Amino acid sequence: MTRIPLLLVGLALVFPATASARSCSSNEPGAGNLTARNVSCTKARIILNARLSGQTRPFNFTCKARPYEGGSTTTCTKGDRRVRFQIAD
Repeated sequence: MTRIPLLLVGLALVFPATASARSCSSNEPGAGNLTARNVSCTKARIILNARLSGQTRPFNFTCKARPYEGGSTTTCTKGDRRVRFQIAD
């Protein structure tokens, strides 16, 4: 019985529960602060380019834009994967 809790603690240390968001570079003019969580930076750039070209659901990611003065912040999610970027007007 004492081995099961030790095994669970060991697995919790090996596999962290949350992944931190990573900052990715973007070559698109007017787009900035590209961050990706559980997505590679390459895939995040592809989603950004697809969204900027007018696709509403790039790669089945659901995208929501929140406007602010001078631009908008767009968050695209699919399960636990997330891509966030800002677009300046």
